[in-house]
Amino acid sequence: MDVARVDLNDNLYLNGEDSTAGDKLKAAVEFYNPDYTRHGTLCLPRFAKSSKGWKKLSPAQTRLPALEEHKLAISGDLLHRGKREMALYNETTYSTYGRPGEMLKLTVDDYVPAEETTGYPVLILHPMERDASSKTGIFDETLLLDDTEAEYLPEALSLMVKQRIKTDGEGALLWNFKASEFLAEWRLSVHRLKLDKFLTSPYQNRHGGASRDHLSKLRTPLEVKRRGRWSTDSAARIYDKPGRMQQMKTVLDPKLQKYAKCVKQNFIQLFRGSLVRAAPKLASS
Repeated sequence: MDVARVDLNDNLYLNGEDSTAGDKLKAAVEFYNPDYTRHGTLCLPRFAKSSKGWKKLSPAQTRLPALEEHKLAISGDLLHRGKREMALYNETTYSTYGRPGEMLKLTVDDYVPAEETTGYPVLILHPMERDASSKTGIFDETLLLDDTEAEYLPEALSLMVKQRIKTDGEGALLWNFKASEFLAEWRLSVHRLKLDKFLTSPYQNRHGGASRDHLSKLRTPLEVKRRGRWSTDSAARIYDKPGRMQQMKTVLDPKLQKYAKCVKQNFIQLFRGSLVRAAPKLASS
């Protein structure tokens, strides 16, 4: 096992992968065989040494935040291609800083309409009765849909919830697609919009929402930290990068910016089925 994992580390490194690929390999092996964990009865000294060297030669890279304009353009392209629920999912993950995987586990019951006391609807993540906590072991986390830059979200989500209950009944999943399906369509939109230089993963929405709110002073750093559900300031800083976002805005294509503004202003009409024009042809990034 030690030799096999070292060989796989070497192959991944030579193929250009960063050290996070080795971390995933380590986690997968230890999940299926706890004896190889730090507290187990077996040890893999060569693999541990090769992983340490890999981290020095090819350290993990943090993701850039997704610009709001890039996010809106992708949503517009998804709407243009008839992927309306994927467009709404893309908007929701950005606005709430939601992790892509946890958002896909939401059911129609997890959407709670606004009450007079709160004024905003909420999404409840990892409800206790399902016995499945977040990655940090927490239940009943709440996402408040109070984003002033996405005031269309509550209405759009309410429309989709009603439709899902009507077709699939109570307890149905909120989204009718899998992570792999969304990723394929998201990547296609990124390619069509020529944003490959800036976007590599939908997870960048989580970085983007936090950075936008900080840069635009929509929320204080403490509010950003709480909304992102980060327990430490150092964890929040990995995601919250207002400086990099401002730097990216300086090279934003004016045509894409205009298209994104149109999508933002007319999202509800577009989500309801209005004809969506295609994104403008952009110069290669």
